[in-house]
Amino acid sequence: MHSEAILALLPQFMANVLGLRKGFIGVIEGLADATASLLKILSGWFSDRIGMRKPVVLAGYVLSTMAKPFLALAQVGWHVLAVRITDRTGKGIRTSVRDALIADSTVPESRGRAFGFHRAMDTAGAIVGTLLAIFLLQYFAGEYRSVFLVVTAAGVLAAFSIAFGVTDKATRSQQPSEAAGELPGSFPLFLIAHTLFSAGNFSYAFFLLRAQDVGVAPVLVPALYLLHNVVYAATAYPAGALLDRLGPRKMMVIAYLTHAGACLGFACWEAAMLMPLWFVIYGIQMGATVGGTRSIAAGLASTSRRGLGMGVFHACEGAGLLIASVVGGGLWDRLGFGGAPFYYGAAMALIATFVVSLAFKNPSSASQ
Repeated sequence: MHSEAILALLPQFMANVLGLRKGFIGVIEGLADATASLLKILSGWFSDRIGMRKPVVLAGYVLSTMAKPFLALAQVGWHVLAVRITDRTGKGIRTSVRDALIADSTVPESRGRAFGFHRAMDTAGAIVGTLLAIFLLQYFAGEYRSVFLVVTAAGVLAAFSIAFGVTDKATRSQQPSEAAGELPGSFPLFLIAHTLFSAGNFSYAFFLLRAQDVGVAPVLVPALYLLHNVVYAATAYPAGALLDRLGPRKMMVIAYLTHAGACLGFACWEAAMLMPLWFVIYGIQMGATVGGTRSIAAGLASTSRRGLGMGVFHACEGAGLLIASVVGGGLWDRLGFGGAPFYYGAAMALIATFVVSLAFKNPSSASQ
């Protein structure tokens, strides 16, 4: 809630209040994301090294929570840049270690549901945070700075929930140094498959722009994004349960093919009335993919190096997403056709489907 309430308003704050140019806004977000990607690997390695997860996760949440209120004091662009880099530093510190903590705290048979529940709660928070931002902006008569201060309460509650509601699980002393992963399959090949998939899984902004491109009224476009998030939140836990039941190979084939289907829908059927259907399928794909891939990566990584493994997973995913947005935008601009990035996204999903099936070629993996 804390993050999304701010992110929902930050672009307008930077452009309308501080008067920053679009290029500088892009630099701010790019540097912030690059910082997070690097730290996901380092923090994961560090948590493996010290044999503890909770202190690292808590430090990440506290740092982000402490940084965001300073947006209320920002007067020039570099102020926002400093806050965003500090905030993303916190995210980079906590993300891979938090995923490792979830994996450490669950048995393989229910890990899909655990990650699905996490993604459902994360997305529910995003929905509530966005609605909260809209309400508070109206309540404070457009005073962005007041909203940034008030929503800090949610970040404080998140940090307290980690500090007092989470039990760490020792890892270094209980695992042999070369302990294998808990899922049969190739972790490197899975990383390749998911990087390929991510390279065609561009930002949700492209989906929203495509909806407007085919005739959806601009005032209704945010409603499609809300619909996507609601479906994403509603399907994340059932998708995790299905992963536990079907196993990684079958579930990832289904998830990647669902993404390919959604992309083809956005590319081929240029009718505004069909956009809600494609956004529903897009939301289902997100529910099936995001938590599921994290669960599988945690199961494939060496149990003694799970933090590092999750850091590498997130870094590969981030690199793929960057490629997707750059290539997707370039195709749209160069070809002048809104469906072009979606044909590319569908093709990458199909290639990833083939590769991920090889990562779990042993039939017994489907039942793990």
